[in-house]
Amino acid sequence: GTVDQRVLLNSNLCKHFHLEVLRCRNDFVCTSIDRVPYVTMTITKLTEADRTAVEGYPEEPDEHSAGFLTNFRTCVLEDHGEIFVIKEEEILGYLAYSYGDYGENTCGMYFIHVRQDRRNQGLGTQLAAAYAREKLLQGVIPFYENAVNEASERTALKAGFVCCREEYRAEACRR
Repeated sequence: GTVDQRVLLNSNLCKHFHLEVLRCRNDFVCTSIDRVPYVTMTITKLTEADRTAVEGYPEEPDEHSAGFLTNFRTCVLEDHGEIFVIKEEEILGYLAYSYGDYGENTCGMYFIHVRQDRRNQGLGTQLAAAYAREKLLQGVIPFYENAVNEASERTALKAGFVCCREEYRAEACRR
């Protein structure tokens, strides 16, 4: 009875719709420092004194981030995490993470951003590698969350992370 009705319903739906499965995001984890490349750039952590530099950061609008100033408030001013930065005269890119996202002795990187004019130069990989290396040396398991595009996935893999979760979304489209 019930199974046959579901099969009939699904076959009728298939005549009018097709299902499109889209990958939404991947999460990555790093458990071995041997996988992490050495960091060759100077990377520092932001403190409360860096507020002016943060306010001057030319962040492009992004649907996946609350923005650099909000991340700075949450991580640094409210002490929910930390932010690594690469800077010369100004900030070129940053990585924000918070503590305990996956349990005790874990942290989760939830946003990484490199200025548009400095992309494809390895800055993101250096930020992610510095984060992974420091956390592993502290006995903390680092996660790289929400890789929503191929560039972010490549950064995670180059920095020594491995995929631990894939998330998909399905959309029914009328034929």
